[in-house]
Amino acid sequence: MSVRSRTFIAIIAATLLFAAQLSTARADDPFRDLHFITENYAPFNFKEGGILQGSAVDILLRMLAVAKSSKTAADVEVLPWSRGYRLAQTQENTVLFVTTRTPAREDLFKWVGPLQPTKISVIAKKSKNLHLKSLKDLNNYRIAAVREDIGELLLKTKGIDPNSIFSTRSSENAAKIFAYGRVDLWAYEENVAMWNLRALGESADDYEILWVLEEADVYFAVQKDTDDALVRALQNALDQVKNRR
Repeated sequence: MSVRSRTFIAIIAATLLFAAQLSTARADDPFRDLHFITENYAPFNFKEGGILQGSAVDILLRMLAVAKSSKTAADVEVLPWSRGYRLAQTQENTVLFVTTRTPAREDLFKWVGPLQPTKISVIAKKSKNLHLKSLKDLNNYRIAAVREDIGELLLKTKGIDPNSIFSTRSSENAAKIFAYGRVDLWAYEENVAMWNLRALGESADDYEILWVLEEADVYFAVQKDTDDALVRALQNALDQVKNRR
């Protein structure tokens, strides 16, 4: 056998060994079948400079490490909220984060968490000097909301006239129409709203919270047909991460 033939056989053997090792690693990965989806929702989860980051992303990465999963931040798909929200309700093994857990959403998903507290509020420009005596007063204003986001959901469940709600596909769009005066108010997570406004060059000091719609916690929302064993594995990984803090 020639030197060239022996070299070729050695390369093939090494390639097959690597493929076998990779296949074994994937087979042992408890989260190999899970599809993780998120959105730009800073400071919880967002992509900046092509890098996925944020407090919830940090928690997920630590969970993956604890579970010895081969998945990385590159395996997380970043989508507009409304699209990811639909996928998380229809495609088995889909995990959407972060998702505010509410009674209205309780039966739509299986839940892993909690991750962090959240506060969904109605925000106004201080210069407009707006005041609310009751929640019904919101019907007198035009309110920005992200489509199928918890802010929009809470407005609807609390009886706000749909004609008062200006729904848009992303927080970036909502921030722009709010900051530029096309709407009077914005119903959204407080920290995320302020992050988006600062990204536009706005000062958070120019805005105020008019009404707190709900205080809750954010979770990983898992498509409800997903195997309970996978959900327990995710919860166990999260619990271990919390215990190591």
